[in-house]
This record gives sequence, structure tokens and C-alpha cells, in this order.
Amino acid sequence: MKKYEILFFVPVTMESEKIEQTRKQVVEAIAKHEGKVTTEEEFGKKKLAYTVKHTRHGHFILVIFESDKDKIDLIKRELNLITEIVRYRLVIKEKIDHIPRPVIKQEKEETPQAPKQEVEIKKEKIETDEKVDLKELDLKIDELLSEDEENL
Repeated sequence: MKKYEILFFVPVTMESEKIEQTRKQVVEAIAKHEGKVTTEEEFGKKKLAYTVKHTRHGHFILVIFESDKDKIDLIKRELNLITEIVRYRLVIKEKIDHIPRPVIKQEKEETPQAPKQEVEIKKEKIETDEKVDLKELDLKIDELLSEDEENL
């Protein structure tokens, strides 16, 4: 027997009793086809990234169960008959041997360094009273570009 997950959601406008009834219908559909529910978890109300069947918000429920491979199609058929479910996803739950953890950078030990010398940078502002003619500037640029092309 393999482990499977079903994540489904129903409209948020449903009453809590109706949501509970839908959850029980899913569990009964699994049990009807010789599946064994191991975990049920409610994620609550979530906003969807896009509209699905005229629904913008959904109440999400996750059911993890074990079943034979050949019974999955029958379970899917049962889930399709439950009209309250807007959408569901049934996947094989794979075993994860190693959960990757984020790499935390360790701070380097500060090694004594020679004190930094302050360097004074003097900025000279070039003041020109001359106005630059755009035509002369264009000619100079063309001249420099043509020299550059010749050197290639």
C-alpha cells in the first residue's frame, strides 16, 4: 500500500457543518475503497491566486491516507461526485529521507588588521565659462569614432 495526499477546497461561503460533512464524505469515499486515513488537517480559509469556478477564497482540507494503487481511480471517481468540492489534487506522498535545511552563513572571526589610513580625496570642480556648441561636439565624436574604427 502506498501513501497518498488529497488537498481539496470548498467555497468559504459554506457553513461549518456542511464543510465537516464534505470532509466526512471524502473520508468515507477512501474507506469505501479499502483505504486507511492516517491524517486529516484543516488549513482554514485562504485566498486563491486566481478565480476557480467563480470562487476567490476557499476552505482547504488535507487528507493523508494509504491505499492500493488500483483503487485510486475509484476514489477519484467518488471525489468527482462530491459537488461541494471546488477542486482537489491527489498525489503520491513520497518519503523524504533528508529535508534540506537552509545554509546559515557563519560570521567570520574578526582578525586584527592594521588601522586603515584615512585618505583625503580632493575633488576639483572644473569651471568653464565656455559654452559648448553641439555641432562641434558631434564632429568631435564622429572623429573619435572613425579613429576607433580604423584602429580595429
